[in-house]
Amino acid sequence: MFVQTIRSTGFLLPILLLLCSLLVFTLYYEIQPDLSVFPNREFEYHTYTDRANEGNSTILGFQVNDSLIQVDFKLNDQFQSPYIGITLAPKSQQPIDVSYYNELLFRVQGEGIDKLGLSIFTPLMSEPEAPFHTFLSISEKTTSYHLPIDDFLLPDWWKELHSIPMKENPRPALDQTLHLNIGTAYTPNIVQPMTLKIHSIQLTRDNAPLYTKLALIYPISCLLLFLVIFLTKAYHAKNTSITVQYQALQLDKKQPIESFIDYINTHFQDSQLSIESVAKETGISPRKITQTIKEQFNCNFKSYINHIRIKESQRLLSSTRLNIGEVAYKVGFNNQSHFNRVFKNEVGQSPSEYRDCT
Repeated sequence: MFVQTIRSTGFLLPILLLLCSLLVFTLYYEIQPDLSVFPNREFEYHTYTDRANEGNSTILGFQVNDSLIQVDFKLNDQFQSPYIGITLAPKSQQPIDVSYYNELLFRVQGEGIDKLGLSIFTPLMSEPEAPFHTFLSISEKTTSYHLPIDDFLLPDWWKELHSIPMKENPRPALDQTLHLNIGTAYTPNIVQPMTLKIHSIQLTRDNAPLYTKLALIYPISCLLLFLVIFLTKAYHAKNTSITVQYQALQLDKKQPIESFIDYINTHFQDSQLSIESVAKETGISPRKITQTIKEQFNCNFKSYINHIRIKESQRLLSSTRLNIGEVAYKVGFNNQSHFNRVFKNEVGQSPSEYRDCT
């Protein structure tokens, strides 16, 4: 009966239909070409600096040709976190749909600069545009980097400014992408001239996760189809019903509360640390984490992490020569302005005032 079921057209037809649908699905994600942001004559490229924030950083040279964007610049410490950057936007000034893509392929090199900040701007809620940001460490050698679009997140300072809960992570409206910004980030050496060279930027799609899922879905779907047909034939042949009885497995393994406290205390420098990630890594529910922190420390999850980060930043400010932007980054803040506000709320002084007093 097993062999007959496999050979029967009643089984083969659904399998063939399933296979065809998977092939069509796969072809759709294969035939779409990559989108070149640079070089591309339909895009325009221009620079920006911290002068809008009363900084004094300077663009020494800017050139664009068919194979290279090069910007020579010098940062000035007149602004607390000096920066320059490049904006890449469609010449049409209309939003473009890049929702098909899941990865940014970036070929770049830096001279005197080892870290970049990249932001994709799209509308969000009632706001005309919002920055979805990530960081990238680069080298002096021309190197290609693959950046998953999922790594671009809404910064904490923007959430705070627009009253969005910190635990929420809205996703960019990629079907209405406005422009891409590439700028300096936490650059410790601001004396000598620096150069940023961009050789290419492409939006592409990494289909490896898709193929992995399909490789699992297809045999499982075939097996389920076979079981349904096989059991249906067996039922009609014997006119009997099949009853499956089971007893739910009771798990009574409890993890000590200390495990998530220890996890937070050793991972607070991770800027993406959240109550969900702590719960996932420790196996303790977000509700239990919130309740325990409230009972033991009389504060919420975010306040507890900020307290630890500020304590560590005090140590770094008093015992190292790191600048304030580097200290903020090392203790888990990805925005210096947000770090300054939290520090002053906790300590009663700004970071620079605290350093002067120690």
